[in-house]
Amino acid sequence: MGKCKYCGKTAGILRAAHRDCSQRNSAGKKKIVDLVHHAASKAYVQISVLEKEIYSIADTGFIKEHEIRHLAYTGWQYAVIDAIKRKEFTDENYRTLRRLAQLNQLSQENIWASMIWSKFMAGRRWKFPEQVVRARKVEKNAVANGRSKQEVAERQRIRLKQEEVAKRRRTMLMSVIEDLSIGRFPRPNLPKEVTPFNFQKSEKLVWVFKNTTYQEKRVKKRRTHRSSGVSPTVYGMETVGTGTMGLTTRHIYFVSTRSQFRIRYNKIVTFSRCLHGIEIKRDSVNARTQRFITGEGWFTHELLKVLARRF
Repeated sequence: MGKCKYCGKTAGILRAAHRDCSQRNSAGKKKIVDLVHHAASKAYVQISVLEKEIYSIADTGFIKEHEIRHLAYTGWQYAVIDAIKRKEFTDENYRTLRRLAQLNQLSQENIWASMIWSKFMAGRRWKFPEQVVRARKVEKNAVANGRSKQEVAERQRIRLKQEEVAKRRRTMLMSVIEDLSIGRFPRPNLPKEVTPFNFQKSEKLVWVFKNTTYQEKRVKKRRTHRSSGVSPTVYGMETVGTGTMGLTTRHIYFVSTRSQFRIRYNKIVTFSRCLHGIEIKRDSVNARTQRFITGEGWFTHELLKVLARRF
């Protein structure tokens, strides 16, 4: 006789759970997701009351603690996705989602690092009212300095167009990282010319960065006086060359006129984001810090982080 995996009582021959217990479990999971999801539409969310309701549903539906965290996070994601679809990037909606994230069932680290929240914050930064207010301030200052309104309006139009293009590209790059995080390969941005990389078997190309500047941390010694000898070591980043950088499922590839190499992900000890690129340190005693300036530091760092940890 098998035991029910929900209530622990006898379920019958060759049965893992009672039908009633299974239905209560499925209904309870749906209720928790809907509860957190629809709580975002309220003007004020009482966290303590919401937590009691979640645990009450979990008790009646035989839902475990780790399942509660996953269900609450799913409901919170649905609330953020609804806000993005409706383009509700107001301060009131922002405060509601932030307050909803204070649930004990939610992991703060997963929330603020999620791509869904990054998309919502990108929408807040690029919302149209802020651009209008900024344009009016610039126009007022320019007219006061003697420029014509037509000239100011043309400059603002060009600037807004550039910002819109940057917004679309950032959204596209975010979707690439989100696809990779769930194991779905995006279409690589292959250049017109053939890439000079020699890929290994079952290795896939994910992204190519052209005109990437490669720098290394070099050690230099200088003499201050004839009698004092060599001065203390001076560290500095030295540009080695500019070439093409490729990220695959296993390696970092770089090719330029002065240097050609590849680095396996499991040989990298640390990688960090710099202003316009990334810095890595390989697993070696004499390894030097290597910097790749791609022009899109945040995307390069997030892409490398996903590839190194997932593949």
